[in-house]
Formats: sequence, structure tokens, C-alpha cells
Amino acid sequence: MVACRNMLRPRNLLDGHADLHSAGSLITADTLRKGGTVTKPIINYGQAEIQAFNNAVSAGEIHYEEGVARQAAQHYDDVANKIGDIREEIRYLEEAQGFGGFQTGIELQKGFRRKATDGIQVLGELIDGAMRLKESYLRAGGLTEEADQVNSQRIKLFANSEGMER
Repeated sequence: MVACRNMLRPRNLLDGHADLHSAGSLITADTLRKGGTVTKPIINYGQAEIQAFNNAVSAGEIHYEEGVARQAAQHYDDVANKIGDIREEIRYLEEAQGFGGFQTGIELQKGFRRKATDGIQVLGELIDGAMRLKESYLRAGGLTEEADQVNSQRIKLFANSEGMER
């Protein structure tokens, strides 16, 4: 496990403190208290760092031994699976009920549904990032066929996912 300790980790992907942004500005509690609205969450989980890592691997600037690459790929596979489990657990919130028939209850229900949908979309982006890293580590270890399979799985997953918009 020591070999993977210094792996590229997208900022806060695993720490649970990802930066949430909307239309390029940081969403704060103060913004929401002042009546600010958020139409679509944008999460910065280190996309630029992942792309730089991918580019360096593609250029042959980064290479790992096969065992280290597999270990790192397994780590990001575990991350993607855990996030996927969380995403599935909150899907039921999109159909939240029991808010009553008054206008305030209807608005509250819509708000919960919107937050659940936004959360599912953000979790999908995190899964995408973890899968991209898994693919990159496999490529860095010379495991091209396995990396191509991961890329194919990622494309299929997000082509069929309602929560991913790119």
C-alpha cells in the first residue's frame, strides 16, 4: 500500500469536502440565506489535475509498475463503487412524498426533489472522476486493454445516466 500513498488525488475527492460552485461562483450559506438560487451544481473535484495526469500518462511522462498501477486502479474502483452506492441510496429522495397539499408543502417537495437530483448529478461527476483516474493508472501501468474497458464502461454508464450532463 505504500506504493500508492503518493498517488495523484483530485482535490477533496475522497475527503468529502469538494468545493461546490454554481455558474463559476462559490455557493455559500449566506448566498442561500439571501434568497440566491442555484440552478445546477458544478463541483470542482480536480478535473484539471485529472486531465493533466491523463495527458502526462498519454505522453509517456508517467509510468508505474503493473502491480502499483493495479493497486491504484483498485483504489479508484472502490471509490467509484462507494460513491455509486451512496447515489443509489438517495435516488428515493427524488420521489419524496408526504408534504401535504398546501402550496408551501408542494414547494418544499419540489425543493427536496431538486436537491436529490442535483446531489445525484454531483455524485455522478465524482464517479466519472474516479473512473478516469482508474483508467489513467491502468494506462500508466501499460494495461491498455483494461484501461480501454474502463473507458468503455464509463462512456456507457454516463451515456445512459440521467444524472450526467456534459
